[in-house]
Amino acid sequence: PSAVRLSTLSPVGVASNAFAIKTATSPVEREAARIRVVGESIGAWWNATDDLGVSLGLSSYSYVDQGKDFVGMLKLQLWTDSFVGTLGKIHVTRNGDGQDTDVARVRLFIDSGSDGDPTAGDGRFQFSIDKEMTNPAAATKFVGRGADLELQIRPLAADPSGFNGQQRTVSNTTSTYFVVMDMEPGATPGRIHGIQVSGPADVVPLANNGITVSFAPIVSTNVAVRPPSDLALLEQVNKEGCPLVGGCT
Repeated sequence: PSAVRLSTLSPVGVASNAFAIKTATSPVEREAARIRVVGESIGAWWNATDDLGVSLGLSSYSYVDQGKDFVGMLKLQLWTDSFVGTLGKIHVTRNGDGQDTDVARVRLFIDSGSDGDPTAGDGRFQFSIDKEMTNPAAATKFVGRGADLELQIRPLAADPSGFNGQQRTVSNTTSTYFVVMDMEPGATPGRIHGIQVSGPADVVPLANNGITVSFAPIVSTNVAVRPPSDLALLEQVNKEGCPLVGGCT
């Protein structure tokens, strides 16, 4: 009662048997990390060859050969304003007039150094250097034009570099991911394929590990399936029995 102060002119007092008045206690929780996403098309990013099988160099092309693996299609960059989040999966949608079965599998890589360090990436997709985040032992396929690219959580025994947790973490340092597809050897020639991430609902953090901020759809260019050129190699020529003086050509 002594905590209640009354006017000196108050005609009433405060009962001495009043109960204490307390608020409920509330825990202080960290604000959810707000994950921001930007992206661009890199389709189709691969080392194409000409009709003689000569390499044209690693770059983006408007076509992809049947049976070609590790074809880059989208580049995604993720970061937070503050705090950190953990990425769980990315949902992708297939565009174009081809069939789901034309694509053997779809993958997710993180831009990294050869040791898996995500801070050492160079911004270019190189499947022999960058690390695959989806499970390489289990093919993720398109079903009904959609596929969930779940980031694999690897124990230390399976990832001695120790970078797996950092590869899945989104912080105020930008992380770069690549959406990649493998083509079936029997993919229908002439049909086109593309990939898109439609919006924030497609970038899914682990539970209670962040909120994805709204962004416009990120869409790759559509690329045509090309049958690889057949090449005949002549190794030896039988010149026996040639009727011409000086030999035959």
